Amino acid sequence: MRRLLSVLICCSLIYGLSACGGSSDKSEPVTKDTYAKRFDSDWPWTVDKVQINCKGSGAFTITADGNEYYGNGLAKGRGLGGDLREIWADDPQATGLKISAGDFTQMANDFCGTD
Repeated sequence: MRRLLSVLICCSLIYGLSACGGSSDKSEPVTKDTYAKRFDSDWPWTVDKVQINCKGSGAFTITADGNEYYGNGLAKGRGLGGDLREIWADDPQATGLKISAGDFTQMANDFCGTD
């Protein structure tokens, strides 16, 4: 019985520790200028600098001017951050649409290892 209890405690610790580290602790600042050097697409935000925050299990958020916003559907579904549309730039070419954030999302997924 004592051995079984030890094995269960050990397994619980290993499981708990595996959920702590990894990509969920990373963050990276991205500016409008560094984005323009990397991609041939418009900067999708109304602010000049954001920070990508990896939240683990495929989710990431974006911080801008001290406010955190969900970065993808997984983060939105988990209630991680406010409405991203608050900083998402309107597309000047198409009334009612937003600038594509596809390249930014792919960059964030690559950084966080969420593909």
